[in-house]
Amino acid sequence: MKLEIYDEKQGEKVVRLRLKSQEDGEIVVLAVNESGKKLSQGNLVGFLLNGQILQYPGVNPDLGFDLDKDERIRHDDQAYFARRRP
Repeated sequence: MKLEIYDEKQGEKVVRLRLKSQEDGEIVVLAVNESGKKLSQGNLVGFLLNGQILQYPGVNPDLGFDLDKDERIRHDDQAYFARRRP
């Protein structure tokens, strides 16, 4: 069975997400297509075992996220963030 959340904002861009577990224990949030395949520059953020959130550089600007100069997803509270080098 497939479930969808109703959204009355018709025609709004949809970004599909998938979680992927890495061998080192990191959980990566990926932007994917309708088939679940990772989009180009689709690594968005990672969750590390120590509780930090890893910001991936080079996120695809066409996805519509608010990005910094290194094309990492921007967040107001940087206290929990680690950064992967561009």
